[in-house]
Amino acid sequence: MPELKNPGLSSYADRLATHIDRYIETVIAAPRVRLNEFAVLSEYASLHQPVDLLEVPAEGRMLDALYPNATICRADFLRLQVDGYADEVSVTDWTLKDLPDSTFDAVLSVVPMHHANDLQKQLYLAGAFRVLKPGGMLAFGEVEDGSPEHAFLDGFIDRHTTTGHRGMYPDAGFTRALELQGFAAVRTALRPCPWVFESQQALYDYLTRLFALRGVSMDDLLNVLQRQLGLEPQGCQIAMRWNLRYFRGVKPP
Repeated sequence: MPELKNPGLSSYADRLATHIDRYIETVIAAPRVRLNEFAVLSEYASLHQPVDLLEVPAEGRMLDALYPNATICRADFLRLQVDGYADEVSVTDWTLKDLPDSTFDAVLSVVPMHHANDLQKQLYLAGAFRVLKPGGMLAFGEVEDGSPEHAFLDGFIDRHTTTGHRGMYPDAGFTRALELQGFAAVRTALRPCPWVFESQQALYDYLTRLFALRGVSMDDLLNVLQRQLGLEPQGCQIAMRWNLRYFRGVKPP
């Protein structure tokens, strides 16, 4: 595994303020690439006919197909400008300010907090606890500390993106933070959720836009991905190995 850099945290604003709209546009334009991350989140949460869901931070409309009968409220820590989408997303902070108490059946998210420091992580958990109905579920997936994904993001991506990329990633012991916040039935698991692309060109275009890469050739990117994460043919498509650590906890009734 490549050596991990640890010169300090890239805050959410540091990382995304200049290209969050392109990031969201990329996700919306090719929803099947990262669908596995959200499908595993849905499976891990095991919700029964939820009515009111909150997704924060926002990641496009990935949850819509998984919960077609639910009302999905979206919020983010930055103001978006994406046409046809930004009006759906309110602005909040790590406390989930301006989101109402005891309103949601579940708070769901993918990679919500690796650009948060320890205090911000605590505030996020406290905010989620507050906005959930009694019996409501918090469930999220994150890059795991010390994983190949961590090394790829804070190594290769950090070197080649316009903003840098340095995170603070949870490990399995983060369940304790959920328990201290008051969540019950807390559990965690590492799950595969590969990203799937139609072609090498589609992979290159997607990752270049999503991560705001500069000066990286297709060959260089493919070689790094094969070495650090793994690429596998999947019929006529290409699957990039990707794993997230999923967490869930229930607000006691």
